Amino acid sequence: MKKTIVAAVSVITFVIVFVSTASANKNITFPIISNYLLSQNEFKDLSQELGTAISYVQVGPSSNLGLTGFEIGGSVSFADINQNASYWRKATADHNPPDYLVIPRVILRKGLFWGIDLGASYLQIPNTNISLVGGEINIALLRDGIATPAIGLRAAYSSLLGISFLNMQVINASLGISKKLFIFEPYASVGDVMILSKPNNIPSSSADITLPPAQWVYLKEEDISEFQGTVGLQLDFTIARLAFEAAFSKIPVYSVKLTFGL
Repeated sequence: MKKTIVAAVSVITFVIVFVSTASANKNITFPIISNYLLSQNEFKDLSQELGTAISYVQVGPSSNLGLTGFEIGGSVSFADINQNASYWRKATADHNPPDYLVIPRVILRKGLFWGIDLGASYLQIPNTNISLVGGEINIALLRDGIATPAIGLRAAYSSLLGISFLNMQVINASLGISKKLFIFEPYASVGDVMILSKPNNIPSSSADITLPPAQWVYLKEEDISEFQGTVGLQLDFTIARLAFEAAFSKIPVYSVKLTFGL
């Protein structure tokens, strides 16, 4: 057990150090400068992309861990944002957004009774002000058998931290299918990503900043729902699991995960 935990922590540390050295300062801000104010449509598009990028990713199949099963480790996601879009240039501190948002996560999952798995994750994008906590529940509807695949329902919740002018929650709901073939376990899922994005006193592009702040026009809350499809492959090496995943909705998000457990 000790070796498993040490290995998982080593992997997570490596990922965080690697991303830290590869990233520039890309804080998400909303400058109170007329040239950088967002329109309502720009705020909606930004919320869709950021919400999709940071939404909870399981990076794994629908199969149940079982009562004695658990896994601990990390993942890295690469969100292919529209870096040339005006809303990303306006919202980033240096007005020079990256090609991809690189998102490392710490992951913990545990199997329980009745085909239920619970999970939690934490992410902190190095050199940015973006962090997030999230949790998930997976319910097995059908277990992987000789002639049957594993089918499961999944729900997850994530809450954005660190951006003082923005309150964002993301809810994921999906139906997944997977089938283990020796060490290989391909999987796929379809579902919905619901993004609740509430600006905290961010002026809109129609605001007259020569007026007192009490008279500024503020951006309105956006409630967004979008379809998401996911395909992936997990390799099971006894106590280690390596998975690759691609999720498609507003923007594509590519993830790789390495966890250890039973």
